[in-house]
Amino acid sequence: MDKDLCVLGPVTSLLVWRAARGGLIDLPSQDEAQPDLGLCHARVREVRQVDLVRAMGEVPLDVIVGSRARSHNGTLRSIYLAGKMPPGSFMHVGEGLYVCTPELCFALLGRGGQVLRLAELGLELCGAYSPAPDQSGRFCSCPALTKKKRLASYLDLLGHRHGLVTARKALDLVTDGSASPRETSLYLMFVTPVRMGGYGFQRPELNARVGIRHQATGSPLVRTCMVDQLFRDDKGKKILVVDGIKRRPPAGARQAEGAGRTDGATTREQHWEALARDGLDVVVMGRSDTMSMGGLEAKALRIGRLLGRPMHVARGLARQRRLELFGLLFDDSRWQAEHAALCQLAGYSRPAARERRVA
Repeated sequence: MDKDLCVLGPVTSLLVWRAARGGLIDLPSQDEAQPDLGLCHARVREVRQVDLVRAMGEVPLDVIVGSRARSHNGTLRSIYLAGKMPPGSFMHVGEGLYVCTPELCFALLGRGGQVLRLAELGLELCGAYSPAPDQSGRFCSCPALTKKKRLASYLDLLGHRHGLVTARKALDLVTDGSASPRETSLYLMFVTPVRMGGYGFQRPELNARVGIRHQATGSPLVRTCMVDQLFRDDKGKKILVVDGIKRRPPAGARQAEGAGRTDGATTREQHWEALARDGLDVVVMGRSDTMSMGGLEAKALRIGRLLGRPMHVARGLARQRRLELFGLLFDDSRWQAEHAALCQLAGYSRPAARERRVA
């Protein structure tokens, strides 16, 4: 393969970052670089033979080119980018191979015009978790790839390219610090505007540290704990949404969902009681509460009352939108088609021709 002529597109690049964060592949180097996109090829057979790509198995492939003549390839999805890209757009990860940075992935995946899906992805990039690249729905804990401020700064450097309107709208819903896909879904359900099916709450702080002044009987002294979401009402009073008192894992540690993140059930309940004695409003949002729209809405209405924003059970068109958003965020079966969903985010409306016939 010719050197320095292959730049993986936003979909494949995102899956590479996921695989690296999960320890499934090793990136031999991660150096910021600026390849000459005008020389980049879109030859699917050669891309498939790259060791890093082969190690990932059957994942969708896309590339970036700087020539319109090279972008029209019936066997490989491609994005044509004209002009010079700003610093921080690409990483050199091996001989002749580049990937999009997380910031460019986010920008280019706005080409499909799906604000909520892109916001969900932004929370992943700015969060302390990474889904597996195999559409299984499994995830690991790991350091964040980027931050919201970095995404915003990068979008400002891109000017008026295709997809940036969607990316900026999605970024408005993004925040740092989510620790799992379910936390991301719950956060989006709470903060998404009512017109889009959400509850329109003000932005909470995710995985916030809260002090406990009272020692719970029979439990070790805990001076601070982490709560899933920390809301504040107009007067500054704290409302806590919790699914367990968390201990922060060691920096860089990878772990399966739920592993090492909570104390025992009895200790959790004692901590909640201690927080309540400190005058904090605690709303326990367990996994069972997100298994049905009714269970989630009951807790959401309580949060609304505590925030001084009394709400009623949604009816008519509002309920239909809320149910659609609930299905979008909490239906686990969506992971089975996530590769196709990522291709739609990138604006690839049709599958690449003969793609399945390429070894």
